[in-house]
Amino acid sequence: MLSCSLNRFICSPRAGLLAASLSFGLFAIGCSGSKEPVEPASPPADVEETSSEPAPTAEPEESATEAPPSAVEPPVTEPATSEEPLEKELSEADSAADLIAMIDQAGQKRGGGKEALQQIVDATESDRSDVRWHAARAIGLIGEDAIDELPVLIKLLSDEDPVVAAQAASAIGMIREDDSRSSDDLDDAAKTHYVDATKALVERIVHPDARVRRVSIRALAKLAPPTDMIVPLVAKQLADEDPSVVMPALHTMADAGAAAVPFLIKSLDEPKSRYWASVVLAEIGPEAGDAVPALLTIAEATDGQPEERMQAILALAAIGDEAAKTAGGPLAALAGSEGGPVQFAAVYACGVLRAAEAAEALETLSSSEVPFLSAIATWGLARIHPDDATRITAAYDKLMAGMQNENPAVRQASVTGLSDIEESLSAEQRAALATGLTGGIQDSAAAVREAAAAALVRLGGDAVPALVALLGQDGEQQRLGLELLATIGPPAAEGFGAALDTFLGSEDSLVRAEAAFALGAMARADGDEETTIDASLAEKAVGPMVELVTAADTPDEVRYTTIYALGKFGGLASAATESLRKLAESDDVLLATVAAWAGLRIEPENKELYEQAIPLLEKALRSERELARLEAAVTLGDIGGDAATSVPLLELVSEDDPSRSVRDAAAAAVKKINAG
Repeated sequence: MLSCSLNRFICSPRAGLLAASLSFGLFAIGCSGSKEPVEPASPPADVEETSSEPAPTAEPEESATEAPPSAVEPPVTEPATSEEPLEKELSEADSAADLIAMIDQAGQKRGGGKEALQQIVDATESDRSDVRWHAARAIGLIGEDAIDELPVLIKLLSDEDPVVAAQAASAIGMIREDDSRSSDDLDDAAKTHYVDATKALVERIVHPDARVRRVSIRALAKLAPPTDMIVPLVAKQLADEDPSVVMPALHTMADAGAAAVPFLIKSLDEPKSRYWASVVLAEIGPEAGDAVPALLTIAEATDGQPEERMQAILALAAIGDEAAKTAGGPLAALAGSEGGPVQFAAVYACGVLRAAEAAEALETLSSSEVPFLSAIATWGLARIHPDDATRITAAYDKLMAGMQNENPAVRQASVTGLSDIEESLSAEQRAALATGLTGGIQDSAAAVREAAAAALVRLGGDAVPALVALLGQDGEQQRLGLELLATIGPPAAEGFGAALDTFLGSEDSLVRAEAAFALGAMARADGDEETTIDASLAEKAVGPMVELVTAADTPDEVRYTTIYALGKFGGLASAATESLRKLAESDDVLLATVAAWAGLRIEPENKELYEQAIPLLEKALRSERELARLEAAVTLGDIGGDAATSVPLLELVSEDDPSRSVRDAAAAAVKKINAG
């Protein structure tokens, strides 16, 4: 069965690390001369391999499921209103819940909450982590009026609970953002506070928890310290750390996008971090345009390490149009004059950038005796001339043959190349490619399986017949087909009937769970009012689904995914509403949450469901399941103003969640709720 990491890979908005993984294949092939090796290359010599950080073919560390700690509890009650000053109410709060609610109330008053600032600062000493992080957040929300409390927040950066540390980092950024003074206009005390905060935040970019790293980098961007101050600090921090620590930090920088590029450019000057900085600049992609000159310098350094030059070239390819403006000619020269891994990478980059300057060199290399070099050169020519059917077919034929190569790096790169030209293929070629890729997702090499899965998803509806064919095979292949149909989503609606037959006919609970999830995913896209499935097929599905979710002996994994599917059917599943209401009262928190969510999807205007659903959705925001957190955030946003009490938790999730999709959904929900 495809792993969760594969799902994240397929759905990722960027594929920079795919280029990084390709780099190892190119390095291996390029170093072999005319013979193609079987084993991939090792990392650079000065990078110590560890069991916890494999070569850059691995998923970014950010992708690991990393649920918010259970200690984080949102306020569940509103403090009683009174005429007492807020600072007095805070001092006399009877319970942690009341204290948290009043802290949030002070924060929401922004600068008006300064009257209670001392009581909030006192709360940062609480032995409860949920009180501490709410207090840190409130200090940040008060803004520049709380500038003198920056030492308190700096201290909280060392808190044993990463949520507290992350909220402290965020609060530092909020205070600076609210402080409209330029650096030159700051008084001496403020300058000292911000310098101390900058140094402390730099130390957190290698924090073991991804959330702390991520928010610290964003806070540094808001502090905007002078380049001559911040760059040496960051470079030293990265250079002094073990690679197993540096790599997660660099991935976090990639997640920060353009804000991290200045740090990474400086990292290119450091031998210990140069290679990895190039890997992450490749992941950032187009937003890393400012790094083009530095990367080009590394790529053209004939006395440089081949793997460093190669990765710099791949980063230029990932940056795209901005790199194409100045790098096309130099890369074309490298493609025509270099050998080994640098040449392979340059040929690949010329194709990605559609560098017309490289056409002559690629034409020569397309006849190379090295099959894979010939294939990528032919592919590059097809990229440069996308309307030339003869070149497209030549590339297609060579890359299809490459999918059968004994070297997994060649198979992976061939799959990726075919996916890249899929829009130029004929309908017949796309169908044959889809069939070939269903073999690829069962490859012995994980990198090939992931590349093939991503290529099938990119084919969209054209992949459906090949995936449906898998549903008639054994359980493992059925699950592969169903998971990919689910990932394609509404464009795969043609496969709904086949998935429904699998759901109704299989006795394998794992297959049924995957089938239910696929049925829901194909029904409609998030936020769409119109379903993509035939009403008669939905009617055929709803009855058996209701029986299944209410049966006592139904396995949990089947029950939950089936309820999810009913929710995605929307109004077509109205016959399930009564059963879902009862399930929403279950003592099983996850079951109750999923049922409440589904009920709101089916009856979005039913206000009576809100009171029951909101607490459950808030609990779902702290689930270990990424999908549960995502759907909960979206649903709370759909509820709108009635979910106002969920805003603090949603704001936390928008900053701290390990999944970018969940963070984005939570941020969007906050906007919708505040607008409502």
